[in-house]
Amino acid sequence: MQELRNNLKFLLKDFIFYGLITSLNKLSVLITFPFLARYFSVADYGKLDFLLSVINFLIVVTVFGQDSAVGRFIQDQKTFIGKKKIISKSLFIQLISLLILGIIFLFSKNYMTTLFFFENTALFYIIILQIPLLLFITASENIFKWTFSRKQFFIVSVLNVSIFFIATFFVIFYQKKIFDFFLIIIVGQFLLFLISFLLVKKFISFSLGNFSFAELIKYGLPFGLICTISIAVPIIERIFVKSIMSVHQLGLYAVAIKVSMCLAVLAQAFQTAWGPFSLNRYKNNNSKEVFNLTLLIFSCFICFLVIFLSGFAKYIILLLASEKYTNAYILVFPICFGYAIQFIGWIFEIGIHISKKTYLMLYGYFIYILTSIISLIFLSKSFGLVGVACSVFIAFIPKVVLDTIISVKVWRDIWEWEKVLLVLICTFFISLSLVIISQYISDIYLILITTISLIIFFTVCYIKIFKESLISEKKLWSEFTIHKK
Repeated sequence: MQELRNNLKFLLKDFIFYGLITSLNKLSVLITFPFLARYFSVADYGKLDFLLSVINFLIVVTVFGQDSAVGRFIQDQKTFIGKKKIISKSLFIQLISLLILGIIFLFSKNYMTTLFFFENTALFYIIILQIPLLLFITASENIFKWTFSRKQFFIVSVLNVSIFFIATFFVIFYQKKIFDFFLIIIVGQFLLFLISFLLVKKFISFSLGNFSFAELIKYGLPFGLICTISIAVPIIERIFVKSIMSVHQLGLYAVAIKVSMCLAVLAQAFQTAWGPFSLNRYKNNNSKEVFNLTLLIFSCFICFLVIFLSGFAKYIILLLASEKYTNAYILVFPICFGYAIQFIGWIFEIGIHISKKTYLMLYGYFIYILTSIISLIFLSKSFGLVGVACSVFIAFIPKVVLDTIISVKVWRDIWEWEKVLLVLICTFFISLSLVIISQYISDIYLILITTISLIIFFTVCYIKIFKESLISEKKLWSEFTIHKK
């Protein structure tokens, strides 16, 4: 039992430092979201959110899994020189990717400007110029994380977040436009690029050694495809909205996504700590108990937040974004529920990472993008924005199921998934009921019913699920101690 507690404390420690600091990026988007949403019109805010998503997409395509490759292979290097060579080769691969991406965009400028940049050539150039700067900054953060360089990681992460804050308040205070927002960001990123280079240069070597480029590419390729698909789907959703509906609707959808990102901030923080923790602890004798307890606690916590956000969505949007976005409240539940399924799936799929057969995750992601596109085609035409939002959780269900099956096949069948499924089912019906009745009852009754629902959910999770799991852990430890004697 003491070892179990020590393992969880170690996970919590990494979660607090690396996890929460990594989440600052998403948190900055959430904090500045009310100011930007209130300042810009619904349509302009929809454009801004779409362009920020495009930037993230381009970074992911350029990195193409090398962040994961560095994290995996650097653990096998016992010397600092060996780690430098791994890092340097990965940076070289990303540089080649950047050149290829730049050539593609420059030769298809007209098409890309129409598809992504609202036929604005100035926006096209200002955003494309950001990519090499942001790529190096992101790579530096990743290097500091995997080398446990806490001080450097903290400096670069905090400064990166500060740029977004400065750009936001500059635009609002001086009443500028979307282009000016990105202009301020690129100036800040150039300065941070210089700082990052000074901090990370000791990890860069021009002597690349004998380690094969092919190994880094082979390991990173599945992650590159996976990350590209995962971030391409939200882009596709937004393209459906702006093409079939309007830019105004794009703004409403963007606000619903931002409210749902409260889940993503915490889940990303957890994932940052969970990855290194699970890869370091999976050989332990009590890994099954540790992993299942972690799964259960995380699932209950995430689902509690889904109910909270679904029930109070209207008031959260009114508070953060103003009344011009209140029609977006109905979109929050399906998006949040989809995110919850995705985040819980991160734990189930750990067996694939442990087996180093990351290419197997591609099956789940191919199912994911296929299901997403099919559901978008049918639901967006029939149900509009609600249909687009529902496609989020519909697409994640077959992906998580397939990933879990594969994970069990290539590693171990350790998961007590029945309790998690029960938690998800309860969350779905409670949240759906709150959304439906919100259209027929007064605000005070909705707040009261949502609060009661949250209390009941928490109580049931604690008594029937969480507490029983802790008791079983104590019994297991007692039996082990007696057997040992």
